[in-house]
Amino acid sequence: MKRFLGILLCSIFLGVGAAAACECAHAPQIEGAKARKQIRHFLYVKNLQGDKKQVYKQYGFACDRLRVDDGLAGITETWTYHQVGLEFTFDDQDRLIETHSIPVEDRSVSYY
Repeated sequence: MKRFLGILLCSIFLGVGAAAACECAHAPQIEGAKARKQIRHFLYVKNLQGDKKQVYKQYGFACDRLRVDDGLAGITETWTYHQVGLEFTFDDQDRLIETHSIPVEDRSVSYY
């Protein structure tokens, strides 16, 4: 009886350890440029904070983003939404500094 319990306990411990090692050993494989692009976009959106996150929730991803470090005033980032006609400027702490109205452009039409 002792021998049976000893073998049973050893097999349980070895089985649990092997199952845990199998789960941790294989990292998910990301293959292809499209998958890498989707992962980068997902992580960018996940890490948004403050006013940037609120603007993203309302207007979506800004295709035109300009990040400027002038050395004196710090880093500013400008998001431009051409189809809505708005431009948002954020500081380095992700706070909204100013909002501008710009002429609305239909960027879905290609003239080239």
